[in-house]
Amino acid sequence: MRLESEANIVVSYGTDRKFDLGIGKFDGGAQNLIRFTFDELQTFFDRQNNKSLIVVIIEKNIWSNERIKEEVERLRSYFVARGYKRISIQQGLGGGRGEYLDYKSPNSPNYP
Repeated sequence: MRLESEANIVVSYGTDRKFDLGIGKFDGGAQNLIRFTFDELQTFFDRQNNKSLIVVIIEKNIWSNERIKEEVERLRSYFVARGYKRISIQQGLGGGRGEYLDYKSPNSPNYP
């Protein structure tokens, strides 16, 4: 949770391989969130001015360990390519969050 308050942006990532930025309409008291693909958000992430830290929360899932490793690497590579200096990838759990990755770019002033 501490990292979230320090992050330039926090996004959720689901088993549908789409991102949730917390954007959506309220319909009868429930928020209908709009989910976006990697391609749909590429320009959005490329244009962000502050890229010192992004926190990605992988929603609760039943992926195999192999699949989780693939998704974490895909997310890391994607955000490195977008210019983020630090990438924290966390797993949403019933009792908090686990951390899969806390990557700091070699170009980051806080590396390692």
